[in-house]
Amino acid sequence: MRRIRLIRPIHVWAMRDLLRRPGEALLLGLVLTLIVAFSGTALLLTQSLSSTARRMIAHAPSLVIRKVGITGWEPLPENPALISARAVPGVTSASPRIWGFAGGPEGAVTVVGAGEGLESLPPDTGIGRLPLEGEAIIGEGVGPLKEGDTLQLTGSVSLGFKVVGRFPEDMGIAAHDVVLLHKKDAMPLLGLPEGFASDLAVHVFNEEEQSAILPDLLKAFPWPVRITTRRETAGYYAASLSKRGGIVVTTLIPSIMALALLMIYLIRERTGQKHEVGLLKCLGWTTSDIVKSQVSRSVIVALPAAAFGSLISYVIVLRPGARWPGALFFGWDKLPPALRLDATGAVLVLIEIACLVVVPFLASALWPALQSGAADPQDLMEELE
Repeated sequence: MRRIRLIRPIHVWAMRDLLRRPGEALLLGLVLTLIVAFSGTALLLTQSLSSTARRMIAHAPSLVIRKVGITGWEPLPENPALISARAVPGVTSASPRIWGFAGGPEGAVTVVGAGEGLESLPPDTGIGRLPLEGEAIIGEGVGPLKEGDTLQLTGSVSLGFKVVGRFPEDMGIAAHDVVLLHKKDAMPLLGLPEGFASDLAVHVFNEEEQSAILPDLLKAFPWPVRITTRRETAGYYAASLSKRGGIVVTTLIPSIMALALLMIYLIRERTGQKHEVGLLKCLGWTTSDIVKSQVSRSVIVALPAAAFGSLISYVIVLRPGARWPGALFFGWDKLPPALRLDATGAVLVLIEIACLVVVPFLASALWPALQSGAADPQDLMEELE
């Protein structure tokens, strides 16, 4: 059985040819690595943020109902709202939510009330237990507080709470500035009267029912309400991330210009080496041998550079605990959250970037090789004289 040889003499020749000018080979590899790393980081960041947002929104309520008035949002009467929502066909569950904003030691924080009868937290939050009255569970961005410290919050009233836990670091994108309190503490802090809630989380059986059920829900309430669907929330975040991602993608322009200049330099430099091609043809090399040699040289430089550049961009964006995307995209001035972004589709993005850089690089070697290889050896040698 004939064995397939992965390394042929032509590949060895190409390697030896590169070693004649190692500085040039290393410089080309470095430039390609930086182009792939820079481009891959920009596109991978927008891809991973969008994927993470979609994953988080998939766990959100199907519909969120808030009462509106002349001055804007108003507290929602809990029991009448639940009766009205659950009476609509298609609603599988409805739960009140208590949340709002208050002043913390490092600035504004998001206060969330927890307790019996409220919309429950996802089971994978990792916080162990819900806080009791007088207790608080905080995110990393609330302040440098340890368990047992007192957290002072100011809203409709000023209250102090004992810190009994912190949200896990991998929840930073969702709970960075969140303070979880017992609902009996959150309501006076947020100025909610007894029996009222901030909004209503409604779940429906089928995703397609979100829009179809809206007219019935609007009619079911005796006061004006604003209903936001999960699809609308996803569209809002997609538009926001696309806008900010577009700014990031504009950073690809320097990479494209650098790649174009590199291709022009390589084509001119390799076109000027016609005498070497003529000498090889005089020694018996065929056009196929010359093309294989030139392409092999480029592949030996390009493939490791593309792989290393892709690895750099993957580590920069998707390494657990990366903080720079939070500062860039979400505007956290002090301590950005330690993000753990979704890697879905990351490999495909990096392969596309590598191909967009490597293919033109190989073409810059193939075209001069074809031109010189098809020329008459005597003409090539005469150009040297």
